Amino acid sequence: DGLAGDSVSAIVQGADGSLWFGTYGGGVSRLDGDGRWTTYTTADGLAWDHVSAIVQAADGSLWFGTGGGVSRLDREGRWTTYTTADGLADDSVNAIAQAADGSLWFGTYGGGVSRLDPQGRWTIYTTADGPARDWVECILESADGSLWFGTYDGVSRLDSDGHWTTYTTADGLAGDNVRDITEAADGSLWFGAWWVGVSRLDREGHWTTYTTADGLADDDVNAIVQGADGSLWFGTGGGLSRLDGEGRWTTYTTADGLAQDDVTTIVQDADGSLWFGTWGGGASRLDREGRWTTYTTVDGLADDYVTPLVQAADGSLWFSIRYGVSRLDEEGRWTTYTTADGLADSRVNVIAQAADGSLWFGTYGGVSRLDGEGLWTTYTTADGLTDNSVNAIVQAADGGLWFGTDGGVSRYDPALDAGR
Repeated sequence: DGLAGDSVSAIVQGADGSLWFGTYGGGVSRLDGDGRWTTYTTADGLAWDHVSAIVQAADGSLWFGTGGGVSRLDREGRWTTYTTADGLADDSVNAIAQAADGSLWFGTYGGGVSRLDPQGRWTIYTTADGPARDWVECILESADGSLWFGTYDGVSRLDSDGHWTTYTTADGLAGDNVRDITEAADGSLWFGAWWVGVSRLDREGHWTTYTTADGLADDDVNAIVQGADGSLWFGTGGGLSRLDGEGRWTTYTTADGLAQDDVTTIVQDADGSLWFGTWGGGASRLDREGRWTTYTTVDGLADDYVTPLVQAADGSLWFSIRYGVSRLDEEGRWTTYTTADGLADSRVNVIAQAADGSLWFGTYGGVSRLDGEGLWTTYTTADGLTDNSVNAIVQAADGGLWFGTDGGVSRYDPALDAGR
């Protein structure tokens, strides 16, 4: 169809609405608003065909972090590549961020961090200057102008005065292998590390690391949702944990009413109730009065192993199970759909509702659409789907539906298939 390679490592939407896909080994592909694909490789000017990061700068240029340096594509279509010969710390670039002052920051594997200022001057920072380690996984500029660098030996902060501070497990960080950094609406920073829980740094500089020792039900976190009251809910492999606005933890297990302790998915419905899908115990509902209700195969759920759980616009709840999907309407009636009814495959990975009210089910055998009249349509590779194993579904602002598969990305335009 035009995608450079089926192993997609980075996706960014440009200011003009075009989509850019970085791949491992195939270069980078651009999909414009008219559905035209263009692929760029080393033959066109890209530093290397393994693309790990893509960022669009304020001037409209696009920057691509690769295994062979960083490449810039300007708005006139001219390519420029920067390597260690130009001032880059290392040619393997994993993270790119642009700061408010217009400078660009590049996190590398083994060389530290490089800064390129608006005047074209390079500065390199290594462990000798302040970063915890020269292997940098992620970069974030926080609201106060500080830059945060997640590394394999902790997280390092560079403040606006040029002072470096490093935080590790000794300071309260859950784990030193920091793979993700997020700033919350209240200004707190959350740091995710592998299999060791989560850490929060508040605006006063206080660290809170949440593991099983602190109140988290289990350090293997599968799902996080913020409730309407601002509390955070964590679905884990060992139960369900709630962190309220006062910092109090409450854990719920089967002893409290939870269907099963391995919580795979969390959804808050329109009336404020929370639904929890579990692996082997069915689904549990916790209403706003604190009452628990569990639904299993005894009640009408087709299977007790629930993964995706979605509420549709009509208030009905859809549960993905091992052998199809079950629907619970607002009157409490259950209906189960399998391949016998029109579902492409009974193993459903993802459920999404489109703007027209239709429901889409990504399966291992293609994608199925259920319209408002109860009619099923299935799309497979025979219809244009890039691969029949569908893992993600998103509808874009223009109405197009995007499907992430094991073999690449497919876009479906409902307007072109209105008569089907």
